[in-house]
Amino acid sequence: MTVTTQRRALLPSEWIGMAEHWAASFRDTWRARTGVLALYLAVAAAIVIPVVLGPGSAMSRIDEPTHADYAWKAAHLEVPFAGSVIAPEIRDIWACVGQERYVLPACGEDAQAWQFPYSGQQYNFSHPRSTTCRSGCRRAPWTRRSTGSTSSPRRDSSACCGSRPGCT
Repeated sequence: MTVTTQRRALLPSEWIGMAEHWAASFRDTWRARTGVLALYLAVAAAIVIPVVLGPGSAMSRIDEPTHADYAWKAAHLEVPFAGSVIAPEIRDIWACVGQERYVLPACGEDAQAWQFPYSGQQYNFSHPRSTTCRSGCRRAPWTRRSTGSTSSPRRDSSACCGSRPGCT
């Protein structure tokens, strides 16, 4: 009779038991905590870095065109609402840059809103607006005014923000 000396590999269903055993025998020392922190950072980096720096010059499929539209409209003293059509300027940029997993009209084509995902409508109307409005107002051409000197014009956001504290 032949005796096998090789140990069989653990099945995935046995990993949980092995992890529970490891957690129960965990020694709470500085070295162990540092090891767990290093493991956590390695796993987080392995997940986050490819997502953030991954291939893609296209707009994110998660709300990016609607956020750009919100800032654009805020810069033009308009507040988007549910179902409002995304501005033609943003749709032009959207078509030229592209978007992950969507087929868009050709760049430079005068495309109609219905040719874009979600019929080119604003669906991000429920998000907090303060940051988006503030960034849109800072970039608006009508918020620039001359300081009377030859230096570059100063931005005046009082037209958008009013006298609210912290709004510059």
